[in-house]
Amino acid sequence: MSYTWEETMLNLDVRDEAKRERKQQEAISDKQLAEAEATAGWSLAGTVLCGAIWGPAGIFVCNQIAKYGIDAMYEWEDMAVDEGKFSKEEAREFKKTRKREADAQTSGQRLGTAIDLATMFVSGGGLKEGLGADFTTFGAGGAGGGEWSVFGKGEAALPAIQTSAIGPSEFGNVADIMPEVPASADYVPSLWEGLKNKESRKQAMSVFSTSPLSSKLGETLASVQNRKSS
Repeated sequence: MSYTWEETMLNLDVRDEAKRERKQQEAISDKQLAEAEATAGWSLAGTVLCGAIWGPAGIFVCNQIAKYGIDAMYEWEDMAVDEGKFSKEEAREFKKTRKREADAQTSGQRLGTAIDLATMFVSGGGLKEGLGADFTTFGAGGAGGGEWSVFGKGEAALPAIQTSAIGPSEFGNVADIMPEVPASADYVPSLWEGLKNKESRKQAMSVFSTSPLSSKLGETLASVQNRKSS
Protein backbone atom coordinates (compact mmCIF):
# COMPACT_ATOMS: atom_id res chain seq x y z
CA MET A 1 0.00 0.00 0.00
CA SER A 2 1.48 3.30 -1.07
CA TYR A 3 0.94 6.69 0.52
CA THR A 4 0.73 10.05 -1.13
CA TRP A 5 3.16 12.78 -0.17
CA GLU A 6 0.42 14.57 1.76
CA GLU A 7 -0.49 11.44 3.74
CA THR A 8 3.14 10.80 4.58
CA MET A 9 3.65 14.33 5.85
CA LEU A 10 0.39 14.15 7.83
CA ASN A 11 1.50 10.93 9.55
CA LEU A 12 4.82 12.52 10.42
CA ASP A 13 3.07 15.55 11.89
CA VAL A 14 0.74 13.35 13.95
CA ARG A 15 3.66 11.28 15.24
CA ASP A 16 5.77 14.34 16.12
CA GLU A 17 2.88 16.00 17.91
CA ALA A 18 2.11 12.85 19.92
CA LYS A 19 5.78 12.51 20.86
CA ARG A 20 5.96 16.15 21.96
CA GLU A 21 2.80 15.88 24.08
CA ARG A 22 4.01 12.63 25.65
CA LYS A 23 7.29 14.29 26.66
CA GLN A 24 5.41 17.20 28.21
CA GLN A 25 3.13 14.85 30.15
CA GLU A 26 6.08 12.72 31.31
CA ALA A 27 7.89 15.85 32.50
CA ILE A 28 4.87 16.78 34.61
CA SER A 29 4.57 13.26 36.05
CA ASP A 30 8.30 13.20 36.85
CA LYS A 31 8.01 16.52 38.66
CA GLN A 32 5.02 15.25 40.65
CA LEU A 33 7.05 12.21 41.72
CA ALA A 34 10.05 14.35 42.63
CA GLU A 35 7.81 16.60 44.74
CA ALA A 36 6.28 13.62 46.55
CA GLU A 37 9.71 12.14 47.33
CA ALA A 38 11.13 15.50 48.49
CA THR A 39 8.09 16.20 50.67
CA ALA A 40 8.25 12.76 52.28
CA GLY A 41 11.99 13.01 52.92
CA TRP A 42 12.00 16.53 54.32
CA SER A 43 8.90 15.88 56.42
CA LEU A 44 10.59 12.87 57.96
CA ALA A 45 13.78 14.84 58.60
CA GLY A 46 11.78 17.72 60.08
CA THR A 47 9.87 15.36 62.34
CA VAL A 48 13.04 13.77 63.71
CA LEU A 49 15.33 16.81 63.97
CA CYS A 50 12.82 19.52 64.86
CA GLY A 51 10.98 17.17 67.21
CA ALA A 52 14.23 16.45 69.04
CA ILE A 53 15.03 20.15 69.44
CA TRP A 54 11.63 21.83 69.82
CA GLY A 55 9.22 18.99 70.58
CA PRO A 56 5.70 18.81 69.10
CA ALA A 57 5.75 22.51 68.18
CA GLY A 58 8.95 21.99 66.21
CA ILE A 59 7.47 19.02 64.38
CA PHE A 60 4.41 21.06 63.41
CA VAL A 61 6.32 24.12 62.20
CA CYS A 62 9.01 22.22 60.28
CA ASN A 63 6.47 19.96 58.59
CA GLN A 64 4.51 22.97 57.35
CA ILE A 65 7.67 24.61 56.03
CA ALA A 66 8.61 21.39 54.24
CA LYS A 67 5.11 20.82 52.88
CA TYR A 68 4.38 24.27 51.47
CA GLY A 69 7.97 25.20 50.68
CA ILE A 70 8.57 22.16 48.51
CA ASP A 71 5.16 22.60 46.86
CA ALA A 72 6.25 26.10 45.80
CA MET A 73 9.51 24.71 44.40
CA TYR A 74 7.84 22.09 42.20
CA GLU A 75 5.28 23.99 40.13
CA TRP A 76 4.02 21.10 38.01
CA GLU A 77 0.45 22.39 38.28
CA ASP A 78 1.11 25.19 35.77
CA MET A 79 3.42 23.42 33.34
CA ALA A 80 2.32 23.80 29.72
CA VAL A 81 0.75 21.01 27.69
CA ASP A 82 0.16 21.83 24.03
CA GLU A 83 -3.21 20.76 22.67
CA GLY A 84 -1.85 20.53 19.12
CA LYS A 85 -3.98 19.91 16.07
CA PHE A 86 -4.65 16.17 16.09
CA SER A 87 -5.23 15.05 19.70
CA LYS A 88 -6.89 18.01 21.36
CA GLU A 89 -9.35 15.90 23.37
CA GLU A 90 -6.58 13.80 24.91
CA ALA A 91 -4.62 16.91 25.84
CA ARG A 92 -7.70 18.55 27.36
CA GLU A 93 -8.48 15.41 29.36
CA PHE A 94 -4.91 15.36 30.66
CA LYS A 95 -5.26 18.99 31.77
CA LYS A 96 -8.52 18.18 33.56
CA THR A 97 -6.88 15.23 35.32
CA ARG A 98 -3.93 17.39 36.33
CA LYS A 99 -6.24 20.06 37.74
CA ARG A 100 -8.14 17.46 39.77
CA GLU A 101 -4.85 16.15 41.16
CA ALA A 102 -3.69 19.67 42.00
CA ASP A 103 -6.98 20.46 43.77
CA ALA A 104 -6.82 17.17 45.65
CA GLN A 105 -3.25 17.93 46.73
CA THR A 106 -4.24 21.38 48.01
CA SER A 107 -7.17 19.94 49.96
CA GLY A 108 -4.92 17.21 51.34
CA GLN A 109 -2.33 19.76 52.45
CA ARG A 110 -4.94 21.79 54.32
CA LEU A 111 -6.35 18.69 55.98
CA GLY A 112 -2.81 17.58 56.82
CA THR A 113 -2.11 20.91 58.49
CA ALA A 114 -5.22 20.53 60.65
CA ILE A 115 -4.19 16.98 61.59
CA ASP A 116 -0.63 18.11 62.37
CA LEU A 117 -2.00 20.87 64.60
CA ALA A 118 -4.25 18.42 66.47
CA THR A 119 -1.34 16.00 66.84
CA MET A 120 0.84 18.75 68.30
CA PHE A 121 -1.93 19.60 70.78
CA VAL A 122 -2.28 15.98 71.91
CA SER A 123 1.45 15.18 71.94
CA GLY A 124 2.25 18.31 73.93
CA GLY A 125 -0.23 17.49 76.69
CA GLY A 126 -3.01 19.79 75.53
CA LEU A 127 -5.72 17.32 76.52
CA LYS A 128 -4.60 17.59 80.15
CA GLU A 129 -3.33 21.17 80.37
CA GLY A 130 -5.19 22.91 77.54
CA LEU A 131 -3.59 25.81 75.68
CA GLY A 132 -1.34 26.44 78.67
CA ALA A 133 0.63 23.27 77.97
CA ASP A 134 4.30 23.45 77.02
CA PHE A 135 4.25 22.34 73.39
CA THR A 136 8.05 22.12 73.25
CA THR A 137 7.84 18.98 75.42
CA PHE A 138 6.01 15.69 75.06
CA GLY A 139 3.37 14.63 77.56
CA ALA A 140 2.10 16.67 80.50
CA GLY A 141 2.28 16.91 84.26
CA GLY A 142 5.86 17.99 84.74
CA ALA A 143 8.72 15.67 85.62
CA GLY A 144 6.60 13.73 88.12
CA GLY A 145 3.74 13.24 85.70
CA GLY A 146 5.80 11.83 82.84
CA GLU A 147 6.52 14.99 80.80
CA TRP A 148 9.76 14.79 78.80
CA SER A 149 11.77 16.12 75.90
CA VAL A 150 14.55 14.48 73.93
CA PHE A 151 17.38 16.49 75.51
CA GLY A 152 15.62 17.59 78.71
CA LYS A 153 15.18 21.08 80.15
CA GLY A 154 16.32 22.82 83.32
CA GLU A 155 18.36 21.34 86.14
CA ALA A 156 17.58 17.99 87.78
CA ALA A 157 17.40 17.61 91.55
CA LEU A 158 20.59 16.58 93.38
CA PRO A 159 20.25 14.12 96.26
CA ALA A 160 21.72 14.74 99.68
CA ILE A 161 25.32 13.58 99.90
CA GLN A 162 27.36 12.51 102.94
CA THR A 163 30.66 14.32 102.52
CA SER A 164 32.59 13.02 105.56
CA ALA A 165 32.13 11.03 108.77
CA ILE A 166 32.75 12.84 112.06
CA GLY A 167 32.47 9.78 114.27
CA PRO A 168 30.48 8.74 117.33
CA SER A 169 28.97 11.27 119.72
CA GLU A 170 26.28 11.40 122.35
CA PHE A 171 23.79 11.53 119.50
CA GLY A 172 25.25 8.46 117.76
CA ASN A 173 27.30 8.47 114.56
CA VAL A 174 27.30 11.92 112.98
CA ALA A 175 28.28 12.87 109.44
CA ASP A 176 28.55 16.01 107.38
CA ILE A 177 25.62 16.05 104.97
CA MET A 178 25.34 18.15 101.78
CA PRO A 179 21.60 18.86 101.63
CA GLU A 180 19.43 17.91 98.69
CA VAL A 181 19.18 20.50 95.92
CA PRO A 182 15.67 20.64 94.41
CA ALA A 183 15.12 20.61 90.67
CA SER A 184 14.68 23.92 88.87
CA ALA A 185 11.12 25.08 88.21
CA ASP A 186 11.42 24.41 84.48
CA TYR A 187 13.00 20.96 84.83
CA VAL A 188 11.79 18.31 82.41
CA PRO A 189 13.68 15.02 82.09
CA SER A 190 15.39 14.00 78.90
CA LEU A 191 14.13 11.05 76.90
CA TRP A 192 16.62 8.68 78.56
CA GLU A 193 15.92 9.99 82.05
CA GLY A 194 12.19 9.88 81.43
CA LEU A 195 12.27 6.25 80.36
CA LYS A 196 13.49 5.34 83.85
CA ASN A 197 10.15 6.55 85.21
CA LYS A 198 7.22 4.15 84.75
CA GLU A 199 4.71 6.95 84.07
CA SER A 200 7.13 8.55 81.63
CA ARG A 201 7.52 5.27 79.75
CA LYS A 202 3.75 4.94 79.42
CA GLN A 203 3.38 8.51 78.17
CA ALA A 204 6.37 8.17 75.86
CA MET A 205 4.92 5.09 74.19
CA SER A 206 1.48 6.70 73.96
CA VAL A 207 2.88 9.90 72.49
CA PHE A 208 5.12 8.07 70.03
CA SER A 209 2.30 5.84 68.79
CA THR A 210 0.18 8.89 67.94
CA SER A 211 3.01 11.22 66.93
CA PRO A 212 3.90 12.26 63.37
CA LEU A 213 7.15 10.31 63.61
CA SER A 214 5.50 6.89 63.91
CA SER A 215 3.10 7.58 61.04
CA LYS A 216 5.63 9.47 58.95
CA LEU A 217 7.86 6.43 58.60
CA GLY A 218 5.01 4.49 56.99
CA GLU A 219 3.76 7.47 54.99
CA THR A 220 7.20 8.11 53.52
CA LEU A 221 7.48 4.62 52.10
CA ALA A 222 3.83 4.37 51.05
CA SER A 223 3.80 7.75 49.30
CA VAL A 224 6.92 7.08 47.26
CA GLN A 225 5.79 3.54 46.42
CA ASN A 226 2.35 4.73 45.27
CA ARG A 227 3.87 7.40 43.06
CA LYS A 228 6.28 4.95 41.47
CA SER A 229 3.59 2.34 40.87
CA SER A 230 1.31 4.94 39.26
